[in-house]
Amino acid sequence: MRKSAKDLKRFLTDDNGKLRGDRVAAFNTECQEGRHGLSSYSIKDLAQTFLGKDVSGELRHVSLRESTDLLEAGGMTVNSTAFPQITGQLLFSEIRAGFDLEANVFTPIVPVVPSIIKGTEIVPSITCVDPDDIESVLEGQAYPRIGVTEEYFTLPAKVKKGAIIEVTREAIALDKTGMLVGQAQSLGRAHGQTRENEIIDCLIGQTNNYSRNGTATNTYLTTGAYVNNQSSAVLSDWTDVESAVRLFDAILDPNTSEPLASQVRHLIVSPAKLMTAARILAATGTQHDSDHAEPLNEKTLGHNPIANLGLTLLSSIRLNRRVLAGPEAVQANADAGWWLGNLSELLKFYEVWPLALMQKGAESEASFDRDVTLQFKSTHYGVCAVVEPRYMTRNEDTAW
Repeated sequence: MRKSAKDLKRFLTDDNGKLRGDRVAAFNTECQEGRHGLSSYSIKDLAQTFLGKDVSGELRHVSLRESTDLLEAGGMTVNSTAFPQITGQLLFSEIRAGFDLEANVFTPIVPVVPSIIKGTEIVPSITCVDPDDIESVLEGQAYPRIGVTEEYFTLPAKVKKGAIIEVTREAIALDKTGMLVGQAQSLGRAHGQTRENEIIDCLIGQTNNYSRNGTATNTYLTTGAYVNNQSSAVLSDWTDVESAVRLFDAILDPNTSEPLASQVRHLIVSPAKLMTAARILAATGTQHDSDHAEPLNEKTLGHNPIANLGLTLLSSIRLNRRVLAGPEAVQANADAGWWLGNLSELLKFYEVWPLALMQKGAESEASFDRDVTLQFKSTHYGVCAVVEPRYMTRNEDTAW
């Protein structure tokens, strides 16, 4: 059931028709939380309520604004600028809903790091202290001095992506709210798909953007600085998980040759292996047949050996499709691939700005040429980067 634009206007304004800052802030928050959306209203009703009956005349005075400006309008009389801002907040809620719906597998797990650098970014760091440098100190003896050894990582350039939704005069006059909501949600899903694809491509090894101390290295290696890739590793039972854990545990810190300060957290599989993985993780016990000949042959029952790892199982159809489009085009081989490690330590998303919406009113050539009344630009700006490939293993049946 649609909500009344008049009720919304009464909520946002005081008895003198001026916007109330506290109510505006509450409205913006509820839109961001998805409690209000354009689908709850009629865009024609919104236009007539906030612009008056002469909608066409008022729309000529709507100018470029940002949705955040509505927060600053507290105490101001409602005018034509309130309509695109309120509509923008409601439309953004629909875009965000589409974005969150699509980006619900790998995106929420990858940490977001704010960045103010547009191009390639050099991130300085220091090496870990070798435990062998921590020596015994006798009474009255000087402590050993440890110098600081610097290293750096090169991050890929951020990428700005986005699109524009155009609202025509006909969309308002003919109340095409449903079409606008569908377009907004589709746009949100596209933003979510774009980010999810970037993350998956880094995870599977299609995008190799890891660079340490000026040396670029593929995410997954079978020889070299570290070994985190193995073949002939079909996921069938707990012993295969054990094999991947042992591979993970054998990877050492490049500076100290000590074990990594992390544990496996995520088991990532293709949809073809999802039920197998779920069975392995949910098993309450195992059974082992001894090698003794009869009549000494016996069976040993035990608990699930990997139950205490606390693994989170992740899978998606999109993951499988990205593998097929990238490192492994053979369906059977792609289905058999799986990953074990810590996704939160493997990747980070460096973000200049998150998903945002800007608006432009009718004072444009598009308004005169094509009756485009309002324009809403959605955008996000960032890049996914492999920050430490040693925190993930890739396991295959046939080598990719």
